[in-house]
Amino acid sequence: MRLSFWNKALAWKEWRQNRWKFWGIGVLMSMTPILGTAFYFIIRACFPDAYWGGAGNPSLWSRHLDSMIYVNPSSTSMGMLAIIMALGLGAMLIAGERSPHTLEFLAALPLSRREIAGTKFLVGAGTILGIMVVNLVFMLVMALLFPAGYTPAAACTWFAVTTGVLLALYSLGFLVAVMTGNLLASLIGAFAVAYSPAVIAELIRELLEVFGLLPVDYPHPLSQALTDIGLYLTLPSYIVNYQWSFRNAVWLVPLLLLAGAALFSHGVQLFRRNPLERTGQVLMLGNARRIFQVGISFFGAALAAIIAGNISSLSDTGLQFVVFLGVFLVTWAVIDLYWRGRSRLG
Repeated sequence: MRLSFWNKALAWKEWRQNRWKFWGIGVLMSMTPILGTAFYFIIRACFPDAYWGGAGNPSLWSRHLDSMIYVNPSSTSMGMLAIIMALGLGAMLIAGERSPHTLEFLAALPLSRREIAGTKFLVGAGTILGIMVVNLVFMLVMALLFPAGYTPAAACTWFAVTTGVLLALYSLGFLVAVMTGNLLASLIGAFAVAYSPAVIAELIRELLEVFGLLPVDYPHPLSQALTDIGLYLTLPSYIVNYQWSFRNAVWLVPLLLLAGAALFSHGVQLFRRNPLERTGQVLMLGNARRIFQVGISFFGAALAAIIAGNISSLSDTGLQFVVFLGVFLVTWAVIDLYWRGRSRLG
């Protein structure tokens, strides 16, 4: 059994099958850096007075890039849209093969599962890296040809941070797709997992306050620590809180790349023992089902306890704990009965 992560023939198949999706993702992600800049020069050529103050400010063409590099890219095509594209691409490359049963066909070929997963991952990662490199080169060339509000060094830092975040998000989407049984479940699961650390940290903080373990009237160091941990583990926050990421790029980028590699490695290991014949199920692996069961039960119980804590007649801490434990056990039992019923019918 070969231990390679790459197969040239399979890579060509992935490109032929998904090339229009790759091109579409590239165009969408490049709307702010490339298309926005081109649109500015076209408008100025057709209507010289279209942009007030343009004649006296030769770097006006780069104002959208200045904001993206120095302030916050969230509202640009390299912000939330890029996050969606990265997560979606990671989920699509695996989950998109389940419904037509092509994963089973690939697994029957004289290829190791390591090669199948590795080649799929590397093709998608190469697509994201290629899109980012094209945008960086464009921005560097434009900064050399015209006066710009950003420096080439700042553009390179933006490239490193944003590429690291997007590759980590892509790896996360890929990992979730390995554990889920259809494209819709993979997409929803990828977004849920990406934002879950901040949500879970906030729920824990609220629960500790409801149970009287943290003060409500004044800030507590543990409250801030929980919030910070949730943000540090939430990959999209590094784009939302971009200025912090920009200042800490020297150590943040290697950590993001390491996180992406770890997620990819775990995804390959899970894919090697993935039950491909169970196509159509929301969760493919037994461990993933238990994680889902615990997560949904905890979320429902925490929400119920927090609501109970806001009702004056249920302000007793002991009663709130009973509410939490009761909802958790009931939700767990309902999910367990549902899966047992499906297994008997199926």
